[in-house]
Amino acid sequence: MVGNWFLRFGVLFGLGAAVIGFYMDYKHDLKLSPVMGEINMVGWIGMVLAGLFYSSISTTSEYVETVGSQLPRSAGLHFFLALIGAALVVAGSVGDALSLTYSGTIGSMTFDNYAWGEKATLAGAALTAAAQVLFALNVWRGTSR
Repeated sequence: MVGNWFLRFGVLFGLGAAVIGFYMDYKHDLKLSPVMGEINMVGWIGMVLAGLFYSSISTTSEYVETVGSQLPRSAGLHFFLALIGAALVVAGSVGDALSLTYSGTIGSMTFDNYAWGEKATLAGAALTAAAQVLFALNVWRGTSR
């Protein structure tokens, strides 16, 4: 069931945020604060709430009557969009916070100190927004009477 996958990955994001928080407190270095905020909001809170919704709606008899087999498919799409989006947002936030760059060649393109964090964060934010729109539609369909 997709609700369980949301809950499992949400908890993993929550653990990651707790580890980063502990590291920042231990080192007295707060430069990863934006990363921790993104992990908590997009990964931990967003995924756990979606997991709770999908777990609760799939157990009601009204779910079968109103939505049928449409919601599980779109819930799966929501899960993959949310997971990939959250991973890109977190990776991009790390790249920005630590000022990570890429130098090298990809195919015929050469990069010299290419700051990739902002681009990854933007791509992740777009996927996360698409996932949120899909979740809103799923909630609307799943709770209609």
